[in-house]
Amino acid sequence: MSESLSYKPFEELKTIARRREIAASGLQPKGFSCPKSLNNSTDDDALCFQEAMEHVREIKEYREIPFNQKKLQPIYQNTRSDDDALRTLELIVKGKERIDLRNTQEYIYWYNPTVSVYLGLSIIEKLHGGGFAIQDYLDLHGFSVANAKEFTRLYLKDCTMRGIRCVKIIHGRGLRSPRGPLIKDALQEWLTGICRKYIVAFVTARQVDGGAGATYVLLKRK
Repeated sequence: MSESLSYKPFEELKTIARRREIAASGLQPKGFSCPKSLNNSTDDDALCFQEAMEHVREIKEYREIPFNQKKLQPIYQNTRSDDDALRTLELIVKGKERIDLRNTQEYIYWYNPTVSVYLGLSIIEKLHGGGFAIQDYLDLHGFSVANAKEFTRLYLKDCTMRGIRCVKIIHGRGLRSPRGPLIKDALQEWLTGICRKYIVAFVTARQVDGGAGATYVLLKRK
């Protein structure tokens, strides 16, 4: 590196400022030389700075520093109109376009916290995708909530004892009930509560198996 680039003029600033203080106090030690400009009581900080910058030289290479301006990313705008959404909905109602249950509020899933997150999500994806054969099923239509709770517990216990790994529980969506999907909502509590010791994971069934009106349940090994 050249001398002009390594020169540090401000290192002398403290020394010059100290000389100025001594000169102003009139207590100049023996052998001390003070610049004439600092012996004047009317000197100010500008003179001190001027002396410190006396040997500073311009670096011509830095006279113009190139600047590359980044291109601004356009803000995403949803160009889909309400008409497009209505057309899509019409196709779904007519059965000409399938709806992905995973994108609806009725889609539910759970995996036992003893399973790692990565493995748990992998099991959920496989279970919902039909990766496990349905070996048995339980239909809770016509049951009261209290009876359905006890029957579900006994059913899952029996399936576990028989070595059944995957079952389907049909609970309906409660569309005809003025109080909503009571058994469907209660089933989630049972599967994560009193029946939890039997279960690895559960998830909403595929459309071909009842969709939001049924749940796949993966059981633990005996």
